[in-house]
Amino acid sequence: MGFLNPLSLLLAGAVAIPLLLHLHRRYESPRLAFPALRYLQRAEQDHARTIRLRQLLLLVLRALAVLLLALAAARPFMRTGQGDHEPTALVIVLDNSLSSGLIDGERRILDDLKDLAQRSVRQASPSDRIWVIRAGEPWDVSIPGDQAEAVLRIRETLVSDGGAQIPQILLRAISLIRGSDLPAGEIHLFSDLQASSFGQHADGPLPSDIPVVISAPRPGPSANRYLEELVIGGGLPPLAGQRTELGVRLAGTSRPGDGAVSIRLTVGERLQGTTSASPGNAVLFPMGPFSGGIVTGHVEADPDELRADDRRHFALRTRPSPGVALSGRSFFLAEAMSVLEDEGRARRVSPGDADIVFSDGGVELEERASGVPVVIVPPPDRTRLPEVNRRLAREAIPWRLVAREARGEARIQDNRLHRGLPNLRVFDYLELRPTDEATSRAEVWVRLGTGLPWMVTGEGRRGGYLLVASPLDAGATNIPVSAAMIPLVEWMLGHWAAPGPGSRPPVAGNPIPVPTSATGVVDPDGTVHSVVGSQPFRATRKAGIYRIMEGDSVVSAVAVNTPLQESILDPMPVEELRSQVGEGLVVVDGPARWEREIFRDRRGSELWRLLVLTALFLLVAESWIASAGAGQPAEGRTGADRGRQQQVS
Repeated sequence: MGFLNPLSLLLAGAVAIPLLLHLHRRYESPRLAFPALRYLQRAEQDHARTIRLRQLLLLVLRALAVLLLALAAARPFMRTGQGDHEPTALVIVLDNSLSSGLIDGERRILDDLKDLAQRSVRQASPSDRIWVIRAGEPWDVSIPGDQAEAVLRIRETLVSDGGAQIPQILLRAISLIRGSDLPAGEIHLFSDLQASSFGQHADGPLPSDIPVVISAPRPGPSANRYLEELVIGGGLPPLAGQRTELGVRLAGTSRPGDGAVSIRLTVGERLQGTTSASPGNAVLFPMGPFSGGIVTGHVEADPDELRADDRRHFALRTRPSPGVALSGRSFFLAEAMSVLEDEGRARRVSPGDADIVFSDGGVELEERASGVPVVIVPPPDRTRLPEVNRRLAREAIPWRLVAREARGEARIQDNRLHRGLPNLRVFDYLELRPTDEATSRAEVWVRLGTGLPWMVTGEGRRGGYLLVASPLDAGATNIPVSAAMIPLVEWMLGHWAAPGPGSRPPVAGNPIPVPTSATGVVDPDGTVHSVVGSQPFRATRKAGIYRIMEGDSVVSAVAVNTPLQESILDPMPVEELRSQVGEGLVVVDGPARWEREIFRDRRGSELWRLLVLTALFLLVAESWIASAGAGQPAEGRTGADRGRQQQVS
C-alpha cells in the first residue's frame, strides 16, 4: 500500500476529540442515597451497564470515522496489477516488415498486431508519453504524442516490403525512454518474432529495468514460396543488339498437394515468356535483343499467402561492346577474342583506346589510360615472374605471384562466378601472396581447395584489376579446351560494367544512392520525391522500380527488391529471444491477458472513495445510536433513572 498525500495522515490526531468528549461526559455530581431508594440500586446498576456500552460504541464509531477521513485525505492505494499507473514513457514497436503481410486465415498478421497495439494505447493515461516506431521503415521519424495521435499512427501503418532489425530498434526505444524524464517506461513489441529480424543483435542483453512486453510467438512457420535473386547475362548487363538470358530460382516450400508454380517474365509492359517450376528448381528465360537505353521488368510467380516476395524486379542499361586491348602472346586468349569479336560482343583496339586491357604477364600495363581496368594472367614461363611482380608493384596492385615448389592438381573449393566453372580442373597454379592489407581491399571470386585464392579483384593505383593464379593454357587448366572458355573471358571483360566488387542489389528499406545532379526520385507508385545534393534516397518502403530524375528526364533506374531473409518465416524461440533481450522480457500468453500484463508499474486502485463512504456510514450509525438514547421517553425510563432524578433534586 502507498499514499499519494502522506502528510494528511497527521489529521488522524483529531481522533483525540471524541475521546476527550467521552471523558468529559463521564463526570457526574455526588449522589446521596436515601434509605427509601436503596431498593432501586440493583436496577440502576443494570441500566448503567447499558449506558456505558452505548457510550463506548459511540466513542469507537466517532474515532473510526475520524481515522477513515484522515486516511481518505492521504489517498491510499493498493499496489496491484490493476488500476492507475505512474506517468509512463511508452514506446510501441510495431513490426510492419515484409513477413507481417502474411495472410493467416482471412487477415494479415499486421492487422492482428495493430489491434493489439491499439489495446495498449487505450490503457494509457493522459500523463503518458507515447512513441510509435515502425520497425519495417528505418528512415521513419517517430515523435511523441497522446493516445489519439498514437492510435491514428497505428491505423495508418502499412506493410513495408523491407526487413526489420529488432535489437537496434529496441536500443533506440530505450534511448527515447531514458530521455523522457518520466518515472516509468515500457516497450511494447508487436511482432511475428521472425528469427531473421534478430540476426544483428546488440552487444549483450538489454537493461532489465525497462520491461519489453511481447505476445507469445505463433506456433510453427507457414509454407512459403519465393523467388531468389535474378541473374541476367551471367552477371553482366546485356550488350546493345545482343540477346541475353535471365535466370531465377524458385525457393521455399509448398503446401502438400501443390503442383508446379507458373513463372512469368515481363519486360516493360509486355509479357515475354512463361514457364513453370517447383520449389528448389531454376528456370531460364531468353531476353532481347535490346536496342539500347534502360530496360526494366519483373519476374513473378503465382501468389501464395505471402505475396510480396513472389515478384522480383530488374533495371539495367544496355552497354556497347567493350573495346579490348589484348597484350601478350596467349594463343587461347587470342582465339577467344576472335570468337567474341566475330559475334559483336567485343572490339579489338589499341591499349590507349581500350575500355579494358587483357594482359598476358602484365605486358603494356603502362600504356593504358588512367582508370581503365586490367585483367592479368600469369605467363607459362616462371622465369618471368620477377618481371611480372615489378609491374604489379609499379601499378600498386597489392599481390605477388610466387612459384610453388610442389605441383599437382587442385580442386575448386569456393566459386562465386555467376556463370560458374563446371568441371574445372587446375593442374598448375601460383600462389597469390598479398602485400599490405591486400585482403581487406580485394575480393576473392574463386578459391582452391588448398585455401589459396585463384581469382581476385580489387583497385590499384590506376584502376581496377582482376588477377588469375594460373595461365590460361591447356597445361595449367582445362578451361581453354572446354565450353567454359568463352563465357569466362566474356565475364572477365564485362565485370567492370556490372556492379563493383562488394556491391549488393538494393533491397526495400535500405537507401539507394543518387547522383549530385539528380532533382527527384519517382517511386513505384508514381510519387515524385525531391532530392537535394548527393544525399541517398531512404523512403524505399515498396519494392519496384525507382527512377532517378534530372528535371523532366529519367537518367537511371534502380530495381529495389524484397530482402530474401524476410521470406524465411521461422519464428525466434523464446529461450533465444530472452538471451538477446534480457531479464526485462515479459512474454504474455495470448491477447486475452494483455491488459493485465502491461504497465507493470501500476499504483492500483485508490481507496479514498471506499473510505469516505465507510466513514459516512459510521457517522450515520453514530447519529442513530445517539438519538435513540437521547430520545427515550420519560415514562419508559426505569425506576433507577427516576430515583436518580429525585436524589439530585
